[in-house]
Amino acid sequence: MEKLPTLSGITAQVKTAFVNVFIVSIFTVSFTNAQSILSPKTLFEYACPQDSFNKFEVAVEIEPADFANDNNFFIELSDKNGDFKNPTILTVSENSNDATFFYAEFAFPDNVYGENYRIRARSTSPEFISEASTPFAAHYINNLYLTLNNYEDVTLCSEESETQIAINSAGDYTYHWFKDGEFYVAAGAEITVNEPGLYYAETFLGSCTGLAYSNVISVTEGEDETQVEVFPGLEVQLRAGDIQEFTATGSDTYKWMNEIGEIISDKSIANIDEAGIYTIEATSGNCKVTKNIVVTLIEDDALDITENDEEINALKADTKQIPSFISPNGDNVNDKWVLPESLSSDSNVEVMIFTANGTPIFETNNYQNNWPNESIASNTNAATNIVYYMIKKEGEAIGKGSITVVQ
Repeated sequence: MEKLPTLSGITAQVKTAFVNVFIVSIFTVSFTNAQSILSPKTLFEYACPQDSFNKFEVAVEIEPADFANDNNFFIELSDKNGDFKNPTILTVSENSNDATFFYAEFAFPDNVYGENYRIRARSTSPEFISEASTPFAAHYINNLYLTLNNYEDVTLCSEESETQIAINSAGDYTYHWFKDGEFYVAAGAEITVNEPGLYYAETFLGSCTGLAYSNVISVTEGEDETQVEVFPGLEVQLRAGDIQEFTATGSDTYKWMNEIGEIISDKSIANIDEAGIYTIEATSGNCKVTKNIVVTLIEDDALDITENDEEINALKADTKQIPSFISPNGDNVNDKWVLPESLSSDSNVEVMIFTANGTPIFETNNYQNNWPNESIASNTNAATNIVYYMIKKEGEAIGKGSITVVQ
């Protein structure tokens, strides 16, 4: 596993190497009388300052023969490109005129962010400026722990959908994004994702990258539009004066609205008694599915024409015999929901049973009068429970209602 960078990049070898170079340099300088400030030696390879750690050193070698007693040495920092047009003063050394070299300790400003900073030394009496140091990287870490997407996982609503994830309160940085532990993309504080996976980000800080990172969030695939169903359908004919009950399944929450946007129900069931175009919004996680329902009124004679199929009419008549009460307590009385013979054991008849919030608990063709089974125990712990059913013949709804289950 790759070792993370240290906070300062300081190594004992750097300091030892400087002392060795100084011994050779002092021997050479002793033969001259002119003032001299050599290029400062940074005692770190790169700098990762932060609020909890911001202490660094530079070594400065000088020939002090003619520096005045009031001389000061200014240690100055360039911009991120190595330019000293507007240098930043890191520290001032006031008592180093009698030394042949000295160490200057300083803290970086909190806006350093770059790969080519340099340091120089400047004297005031007389005025001299040293050569610049070797370039080095410095990145101030304002926030070690990033918050990604407010710690919230997200859901893709379909295979073609996409969503945005973002770092909260992000700075003006480049971030390295990772998916499932592998580098994904270098980008800003927000990216668009269209694939499931585990995502996190690190602030790009040059040699300091890896010290500031975010939490991990999960991106998963959610339910698509085809999983949200509305019974008895999206186009319904209604006889004047009747009330049609609509039931939605396949989502977590629902909102039914009329043509002018008024909410008529926030449950999985809505009762409609007027013609019009209605809208249902089904929401699961951050996924929303919208469907329109067209309800039209028909006259009695038109209704008779559409219901002239004798078999369908007979089946609809039989639905009046469907029991609305069962007591599956093992006494062999009303233990099972028994349909009329015309509605059971027929592969063209579809039977669906679902909870009050629209969750399906039983669905079959060719019903064998064998419900309830183990599914009822997993969907209620109450002594009395009400569930709902829908019966279709070759796709046409022929019966619906409720069943009271007494344990």
